[in-house]
Amino acid sequence: MYKNSKSAIFLVLNVVLIALSSCGPKTIYQENKTIDENIWTKDKPLVFEFDVKDTLTKYDIVLGVKYKEDFKYINQYISVNTTFPNKKKIEDIVSLELTQNNGETNGKCSGSTCTVPILFQEKITFPLLGKYTIAIGQHSRMDTIQGIQSMEFKLVESSVKKS
Repeated sequence: MYKNSKSAIFLVLNVVLIALSSCGPKTIYQENKTIDENIWTKDKPLVFEFDVKDTLTKYDIVLGVKYKEDFKYINQYISVNTTFPNKKKIEDIVSLELTQNNGETNGKCSGSTCTVPILFQEKITFPLLGKYTIAIGQHSRMDTIQGIQSMEFKLVESSVKKS
């Protein structure tokens, strides 16, 4: 009997773990880019490439910015250059809010490093099937920014279902 109850508990725990791991949004693409020596220059954009296989699904794009706790700015402006499968290009300039006005981070810090997840775009669809390229560059008045360590690009299915 003791052996069977252990087996039953093991089976129940496995079912619970499988159920929990299937919860939440499905990640379509995820990649982290490290910035050499924490110095981000204007001439070195972070390039992310992914394939879109469904034009009806709604997606969220989440950017995870990892930076040194002593980063001296509240936000970081970035240029976002998107290249579509048909080679059409668009550019946007966006401010990533890393801290609040009082200096408190919008994410979590551990040691001397902070990480902020930013919901960059929500419930978007891609108009074309195929490969998309998104190049994210620092967009400030200076040629170099010190203190940004890395950026993660994550494309997940939105909680909103297909239309």
